[in-house]
Amino acid sequence: NAKVVIMQNAFHDSPVKESHGGRYSDEFGLLENGHVTYSSEIRGLYDLTGKDTLNLYTFLRTSKYSGSAEVFRTFLLIPEDLSGTPFSIIGYPHVYKLNPENTSTAYEIRITDVPSDLFQDLISNILQGHPRYTGAGVKENGEPVGENIWVKEISQNPDGSMNAVLFFKNIGEEFILNSYWRNYADQNTSFGKICMVESDNQIWNAGSPISLNDFETHTVYLGNENPLFCIIPYSNPGSEEYTLTVSNTSGYSHLYTLTRSNMGAGSGGLVRDIRAGESGYLVVYISSGTAEFTYMLTKN
Repeated sequence: NAKVVIMQNAFHDSPVKESHGGRYSDEFGLLENGHVTYSSEIRGLYDLTGKDTLNLYTFLRTSKYSGSAEVFRTFLLIPEDLSGTPFSIIGYPHVYKLNPENTSTAYEIRITDVPSDLFQDLISNILQGHPRYTGAGVKENGEPVGENIWVKEISQNPDGSMNAVLFFKNIGEEFILNSYWRNYADQNTSFGKICMVESDNQIWNAGSPISLNDFETHTVYLGNENPLFCIIPYSNPGSEEYTLTVSNTSGYSHLYTLTRSNMGAGSGGLVRDIRAGESGYLVVYISSGTAEFTYMLTKN
């Protein structure tokens, strides 16, 4: 009687990297009644009730075959309930089920004690988890949630491990949140702990979006008496397209970025294209030392 999420993990792990894109693509589908239903058509939760067998059709395309460098895995995952009690994140991937009971209440996903070398990929992969309703309420199973999940806070522990607080509001029904891991990870790897609680600050917001008429260069300092992170919100309701560029002007510090928007999410790099109708944010942070960076908006 389980309801599961089917997740495919494919990547090319060759030590020799190529400069061009398109190294691989992957897809999976369900074989039912002589037809293939591809992953893009599968709803949020797949009900196994009454099914004696489950037949999967999977394939991987790669521009350069390197034998064992291709990694291709398919998972059937039962969602893990997030509550106020933190539990350990062991191995990957995961699917989390969240049940915010009140649309007007703000909630936080608190992720703690993450090894610093795993932090960017972990948080980025949770942010790009395509939150979808489960059908437990009024919303249809698999319907996109549509609300941003914000990075509210990033902090570091004395042992060097990292913490993040993710913030959301205006969601009052059960939904799932995928969390991929695109590289190899031993199934015993500890990625820290995770929980969900009502926010201590119900009126928090990330600040005003950067003005689409502002093409000045802005300088930000991180570390020491300054925060470890900076949030840069953006909103583009018009038809023009823009590019948000972050430049590391420290010369010695590593800068990391996280992004989330209504049109996609991911690590983002140091350059973020902002499409027409897109809103979201870019977070710049460091895991040690101090840093200086600049950001500026240009019209494409």
